[in-house]
Amino acid sequence: MKTLYPILLIISIVGCSERPKQSANQAAKVMSKDSLEVGMTYDNVERYMGKPSEIARGFTEVKSERGLPGNDIGILARHSISLDKFVTFPSGIDTKGQLLYVNWRYQDTLIDSSTVLTFPLYRDVSTGTHPIYDLEINAADADYQTQKVSAAEYKKFNVGDDVMVEVISTNPVESKIRSPETPDERKNSFKVLKKFIANVSNGTTKLTSRDTTMRYLVYKQYSILFDASSGRLTNKGYYPVAVGLK
Repeated sequence: MKTLYPILLIISIVGCSERPKQSANQAAKVMSKDSLEVGMTYDNVERYMGKPSEIARGFTEVKSERGLPGNDIGILARHSISLDKFVTFPSGIDTKGQLLYVNWRYQDTLIDSSTVLTFPLYRDVSTGTHPIYDLEINAADADYQTQKVSAAEYKKFNVGDDVMVEVISTNPVESKIRSPETPDERKNSFKVLKKFIANVSNGTTKLTSRDTTMRYLVYKQYSILFDASSGRLTNKGYYPVAVGLK
């Protein structure tokens, strides 16, 4: 079986921020944020920014996974395709440095749509079906009531025809039918009661794929980080709080 190595394209586009129009209060807060400096105390920051809407520990980062987002991993396993060949995509949020930082969060958010991934979306496709031809006859033994025949025999015998059953094997049960050749055989023959064709899967599949593009949105909230031991401002900015698909 051939192992497919799909071509993956990871396109990074310039992040765009989707934010509502600023009110006078929001504009004032922007000026306040510009006044923040590394080394400020809690009181200094509160004087400019007011009280935070939430106080947490640590800072956040976007968590990534390797694989194909939303794809059926079982399909890939059946075709012996390793996930190591695929893309790294954002899958959640990690919190780090809980012992080192105090995080003041404010009700100031934005949305970044800065990641576009193009990758193959896989699916199994059946290679098709083949017909099984059956004749049902009035044999007393259930093992011989349904006879599998060739396409030519299926055309040859019709409902009501007389047939003889020749046993080839009893374990497993295997037999074939033919037309009676003598008057005695005709007396001991069976009747064809029904004809039917069953379409059976070939039992194999092939792998197909089509390029799929996903855009990920990263939701961010304005945060101010303080050193937990000194209580001094160390960093500020928009930190991720959630990841989703656009």
